[in-house]
Amino acid sequence: MNKYIKMSILPICLALSGYASSSIADTQKVMNESKQLVINGYQVETVASSSAYLAGIQVIPVQNGLQIMGGVIHHTHQARRIRGHVDVELVDTSGQIVKRFTLPLEHQFDRAKRIHSVPFSVLVPDEVPKEYSIRIRHNIGTGDHQ
Repeated sequence: MNKYIKMSILPICLALSGYASSSIADTQKVMNESKQLVINGYQVETVASSSAYLAGIQVIPVQNGLQIMGGVIHHTHQARRIRGHVDVELVDTSGQIVKRFTLPLEHQFDRAKRIHSVPFSVLVPDEVPKEYSIRIRHNIGTGDHQ
């Protein structure tokens, strides 16, 4: 079969199978999605951006504070750089941000697994009350906050 015919049939096959529309809908659903987790007794909210989501979140009490880490993964798994930064915020019971850590992202690409991910980690040097929640958000912008 001619390669040009194959290429012109592919979008039609995807549309008929529902793959194209369902993948678009799934991507739309994941973008800017907020997830609530409980990790080691802490309430953790992760907020995805339009280009990446957060995964592998860990909250580990250590002797001199709280270690918070995870990864940012590109929605489309394409060979594009994950831009922006991650904000890790400690939020008190009234909803006020007590402390914010802005972490720049350094791009990594695992060719063998074809996964575009960027790890992040922050050590909160103080004891964090269990009543506080932890909000982790991927931002595409520069890191300037008001």
